[in-house]
Amino acid sequence: KSMQVSIIMPVLNEEEALERILPKFREVFANTSISYEIIVCDNGSIDRSAQICNSYGVKVVTEARKGYGYALKRALIEAQGSVVVTLDADGTYPVEKIPVMYEHLVSHNLDLLVGNRFQKKYIFLGTMPLINRLGNMFLSIIVRILFAVQLVDSQSGMVAFRNQFPGIAEDTTYNTFDYCQSLKLKLISKYKAKYAELEIPYARRIGAKKLNI
Repeated sequence: KSMQVSIIMPVLNEEEALERILPKFREVFANTSISYEIIVCDNGSIDRSAQICNSYGVKVVTEARKGYGYALKRALIEAQGSVVVTLDADGTYPVEKIPVMYEHLVSHNLDLLVGNRFQKKYIFLGTMPLINRLGNMFLSIIVRILFAVQLVDSQSGMVAFRNQFPGIAEDTTYNTFDYCQSLKLKLISKYKAKYAELEIPYARRIGAKKLNI
């Protein structure tokens, strides 16, 4: 694949965040030689999300079925890059870490690289509500016990993986926020992906939270 990185994001009424994060992509990649594309899946926005994406040259696809997983799968099907990076459109995940994750995955010959939000210097800064933090940590422990997958942050929404697993989009069954966890487990357990984690910062989301998309 000539395209190196496909960045895919599900979107539902994120105009405020998109106006702030989309300019960052140009700034971040301007100092690299990495070719990239951004694919947004609009999951039924009634604000200016799609128009803002179009103004930045972002490819926009739509998904009528409601759910984070449906939207992510729809965007994944469109990805042309040799590496796919998933990202939320609410400003919580660091755009500046995308080239770092890409280079780390390639240089370490990995198939999957998971952004780990749970590092001591960030976890107590109040960027994630306590109940969410405890829930994420609990679910990650369960994943380690039940599936023997050594991930500190199995719930992370920032993931880089090689776009070489045919049918992985449709092969993942969950269609809500569980999709990201299911995607990682499928890559590791079924496709025997070589994986690792990389510490990333995590910011407060921009705009109202949407736990049910």
